[in-house]
Amino acid sequence: MNGLCQCGCGELAPISQKTRAYHGWVKGMPKSFINGHQCRSRNPGHTVDPETGCWNWNGFIFKEGYPGYMAHNGHPVRAHRAYYEKHKGPILEGMTLDHLCRNRRCVNPDHLEPVTIAVNCRRGTGTKLTTEGVAEIILSAEKGEKHGGIAQRHGVSRSMVGAIVTGKRWTAV
Repeated sequence: MNGLCQCGCGELAPISQKTRAYHGWVKGMPKSFINGHQCRSRNPGHTVDPETGCWNWNGFIFKEGYPGYMAHNGHPVRAHRAYYEKHKGPILEGMTLDHLCRNRRCVNPDHLEPVTIAVNCRRGTGTKLTTEGVAEIILSAEKGEKHGGIAQRHGVSRSMVGAIVTGKRWTAV
């Protein structure tokens, strides 16, 4: 590392006062960028995957796997949210963006949909139940089938079946 900002501006990057592995900083060594210059890096923005249509982010990735950059005010910004708002408009309060393509690095606004957090969780790859499965659980319970048998068939706990039947979970079904 030559100590110059990696955005290509030619200025000297500041020396890190602390070691922060998360940012790639080592105490006493130059940082990679001057604050706010990440968005000007040599490989800015995204590249398009011709097979999927995903716009894969080339910059910083948060530890949860989502794309980001540091704004000029020094605050982190989620790149997929910024792209969505630029192309589609504001995201309503209480809503989150669901990556329909299931690619967290994707910033393609056409691959993003504003949904509630509950809907986003249900759509996630770790979700065991589908809307149809929940409807079947409710129908089985209404027919008098025991919660233990329903739970075993669907790969969930008895308490989850109870929460679904009483309307505490999956209330939209």
